[in-house]
Amino acid sequence: MAPVFDDERTSGKLVYFCDGVVHYEASVQTFSDLPGSSWAYNDVYSLSGYYSLLNKLGESGTDESFFGNVSCSGST
Repeated sequence: MAPVFDDERTSGKLVYFCDGVVHYEASVQTFSDLPGSSWAYNDVYSLSGYYSLLNKLGESGTDESFFGNVSCSGST
């Protein structure tokens, strides 16, 4: 059994999500404000860090080409 994190966004369920971090002075308010920007994910096998992003892009009718630069930051 996988752990369920104590995070209000999970509603007590096992879910996968990733958080986007932007500079506090950026004009970004929603995911749709990010075209052409850079995105770094932790690992291609990460359900939360990579596959949830691909899912979000697919739901938006796009793919990794939505971003100007996509790179793997690595994980340990």
